This record gives sequence, C-alpha cells and structure tokens, in this order.
Amino acid sequence: MTTTGLSERASGGELDQKTEIRARPTGVLIVVVLAFLLTTLLGVWAAYDRAAAWDRFWPLAAGLVLALVVAWMGPVGGARGLASASVICALLAGALGAYFLLTYQWTAGPGKFAPLLATGQWIQANRPALPVPEDINANVAASGLIILLWLGTAGLGWLWRCGRRRWLVVLAGLAWLLGAVALAMSVSRGAWLGMGAGVLAVVYLGLRRRWYREPARRILLDVLAVLALVALVAAFWAVVRVPGLADAMGSVSAGQGAIGRATLWRDGLDLVSDYPFTGSGLGSTMMVYSTYGRLLHVGFITHMHNLFVQVAVEQGVFGLVAFLCLLVLAAWSVLRATSPACATPVFGYAAGAALAAEVVHGLSDVGAYSSMLAVVMFLPIGFAAGAAGLAGGGSFAASAGRLWVPVALAIALVLVLVVLVLPGGQAALQANLGAVAQTRAELGVYEWPKWPIQDELRRSPRVDLGPALAHYQAALARDPANTTANRRVGQIELSRGDYEGARRHLEAAYETAPGQRVTRQLLGEIYAIAGDTGRAAELWQPLELSEGQLEIRAWWYEHIGEPGHAADVRRAAGDAP
Repeated sequence: MTTTGLSERASGGELDQKTEIRARPTGVLIVVVLAFLLTTLLGVWAAYDRAAAWDRFWPLAAGLVLALVVAWMGPVGGARGLASASVICALLAGALGAYFLLTYQWTAGPGKFAPLLATGQWIQANRPALPVPEDINANVAASGLIILLWLGTAGLGWLWRCGRRRWLVVLAGLAWLLGAVALAMSVSRGAWLGMGAGVLAVVYLGLRRRWYREPARRILLDVLAVLALVALVAAFWAVVRVPGLADAMGSVSAGQGAIGRATLWRDGLDLVSDYPFTGSGLGSTMMVYSTYGRLLHVGFITHMHNLFVQVAVEQGVFGLVAFLCLLVLAAWSVLRATSPACATPVFGYAAGAALAAEVVHGLSDVGAYSSMLAVVMFLPIGFAAGAAGLAGGGSFAASAGRLWVPVALAIALVLVLVVLVLPGGQAALQANLGAVAQTRAELGVYEWPKWPIQDELRRSPRVDLGPALAHYQAALARDPANTTANRRVGQIELSRGDYEGARRHLEAAYETAPGQRVTRQLLGEIYAIAGDTGRAAELWQPLELSEGQLEIRAWWYEHIGEPGHAADVRRAAGDAP
C-alpha cells in the first residue's frame, strides 16, 4: 500500500480503518485548539476594552480554523492537497512582501544595516503612492514571512519534482522571491535567526530520517535536540533572573526612552501573577502594563517582546499551556511526517522549519500574535498534522490519542483541585478576579488628559472599586500573604491617602515577592514621604525609572496639596543612584 495518501487499491475495510486512524491526531488537535480558543474568549471577557479584544479575537480564531482545515488536507487530499496549500502560502508571502515594501517608512526606522537602509529609502522615494489602510511594522511583517516562506518551499519543490504546472511554479516562485527580499529588507534580526533555526531543523529532521533505523545515532540526535530546547529555556530564565545578562538582549523604544527586553519579560511575568487564570485581556497590554507595571499614566509598549510571555499576559497560564500543547503536538506530528513511514517528507520538513522559525523569533518578539497576521500564526501546526496524515501505520495516531486525552484530563483535574480545595488557589483566583475588576473600573473610563493620572480615578466617586476590593479582601482572608491582593490594595490606599494602610499591605507584598518592581517603587514612596529617604533610595536603586516615574509621583503630591511629600520624593530620588 502506498504511503502518500489513502491507497486506491485498498479494500473497503482497510480504507475505513486507515481513515479512522488518521482522524485521531486531528481529533486530538481539535481538543487542544478548542482549549486555546476558550482561553482567547476568557481574554475577551477580562479585557477592559471589549471592542479591541474582539478585534484581536477574530484573527486568532480564523487562524485556528485555518490550521484545522490544513490538518485535514493530508488524510483527505494527500500530497496534492498539501501542495496546493503550500503554493498558496508562497503566493501570500509575495503579497505580504509587496505590501510591506509599498508601505514601510524607512526614513523613520532605525538604521541597523546601512546598505539595507539606503536601499529601503530608495524604494520609498521611487515607489508609487498607493492608498493603503495602514503600514505594517517590520517585525510583524517578518513574523508572517518566515512562516509563509518556509511553508511555501514544500509545494514549489513538490510541483517541480512532479513536473506539474510549471507556470504555477514560476509564478509562485517569483512571489516567494519577493517575500524573501521583503524579509531581508525588514532587518528583523530575530526573524533572521528564526530562518536560521529553520535550516537547523531541516538538517536535524533529515539526519533523523536517514538514521531512523540506527537507534544509537537517532537517540543521540534527539538528545541533542532536547538539550537545545532546554538551553533556550535556561537562557531565557537566566536573562530574566541575572541582571548582568540582560544587556545582551537589547532594548526597545518606549516614548522618549528605552526599556530592556529582559525588563519587559520580568515585568510581564509579574503581570501574569496578577492575572494567572484569565489573563489581563486581549489587546489590553499597553495600558495594563503602563498602569500596573510601569506606574505611568500613558502607554508606550504594546506587547512584551516575547511570544510566550505575551500569551500568558493576555490569556493567562491556561492559554500558555494550551499553546505549548499545540506546539508539542505539532512537533510530534513533524517527527512522524519525516519518518521513513512517509514517502513525501518535504511537507514535514517545511512544517518543522516554520515551527522552529516561529518559536525562535517568538523568543524576542511577539509578531503575528498581536496583529491581523495571527491568521497565519497557526499554519505550521496545521501543516504538521496534515503532513503526518501522509504517513501510513496507526501506532503514532493511536498512541497520541491514548496519551493526550488522559494527560489533559489529569492536568485539568489537578488545576480544579488547586483552585477549589487549596486556600492558596482560592486566594489566587479571588485576587485575579479583583485585578480584572480593578482594571475594568479604572481603565474602562480612563482617558488622558481628561484624567491627569490614574490615582485621580481611585479618589473619584465615578469609579467604583468596591467589587475589586471585595475580591482582594476575600483573597487575603484565605491567604494573608497573597502578593497581588496586598500590592493592589496598597496601591489603592496610597492613592487615597491612607498611608499607614498602604504601608502595611505593601510591606506584606514585599515580604513575599521582594523582586517585583511595582512593590519596590510604591513601598519606597511610602518610606520617602515618611522621611526615610535612605530606605526609599535603597528600594529604588535597582529599578529602571528613566521614564520619569518619580517626578510623576512628586507632581501628584503637589496636585493634591501636599508639597512636603513632593519634596520628600524628590529628595529620596536624588539619593537614588
């Protein structure tokens, strides 16, 4: 029986069995896709701006559906179906590349590489003036291109090898080339690294297929691949935890200054601890981060420059777990699609390369996830599942079904027990609900310069923080040491002038999480206005305060008629290195 699709010579019983076996991995994929989709709906529910959240939801939902459609093309349409989808990806790469080249403003962008910058400026000066809805960020365009380019190579190669429709190969090849030129012109170093990771993935998969019947070599290769993944995770954790390594990751612009990527990641993890179950909401990152992470009254950063941190920030820990499950399932499918059981491994190679490129680029940027290009974000997952459908045999499919269902149920059961039984889990849920209620109450009405600073909201009778405070008090009743509830209550009390209450709650938050920058800044402010400028300066010393956070706080005390406290803050700020 041929391994490229269902054999036309198979008997009816064999055909039904083959179809059933191949449907199982897609069935597992549907379960995980639905789990991720549920977390996006939670993100819509949690968002303070529902309209913006729905705008973010639909591209994500469309991308998930598109991935499922492509996943079915392997078992149903065979190699020809996947080749058609792949050629469409090459054409889309050309369309995206053309759109980027016709809209990007090189005169306003940073000059990372002088020759490419000069070329871009020449293109900008000589391109036709076309009406377009909006231009596109270089990193966003690059995040879509690395996916479409890798996936597009498979169909071009398959059609050319089979001698089919050479005119289509030439047309799609020209589109692919235009997309590649646009990727180079984007000067996205993270995307370039992603393309390099795709090359390494193809080499790994090719060697693994070649050595499949040599267990010693194959196992060694798999061990090296796992160690590489562990090294990436360890490097991320080290950059977040070790300040000396942070400079290597560079910085991103924020208003008139810059914020290091490592700082963004640390602050993002702190936000996740405030909204672990629901996320802060789709499309809410900029103002949520500014208000509760940077303590600023206006926003500058739209995302956390890390795909995995961003998913956790907007969709919570459940969203991140579901996303990681999608990636693991896709990687598993890629291994099957490039094994000797599959006579057409080219689609598995392309899916593996696109997957590796997306993950590596996602370590330093968010890209497609926070844009309309989220439609193509899940394509590598769909191609991986579809390519696995070209492989004969049922052991992979059956084992996948037997493994994933009980594991998913066990994880869900453990999480439910944590929330419903353990006081710490109940407290975390109440604190999460309080953070969502506070965010909606405050940011749902906040508008600058109508409201000069968010502290003004907390003193206004127009803003009802009663539900949020009720959730925080419920959290503290179950766990008096809950960091989120203590910090958030302390922040509200500080805004309202209850300095003694703020001190108690902020000191409790600092005791459980001394590294959180918001707690250090607010507690330092309490010490400063109490006259203890030395302790205030000590708490502020390791923080990035280049965006004028302390001067804003001094202005606030002048605004509410407490100039002495304003002088205290400025005095302590002068003592801080």
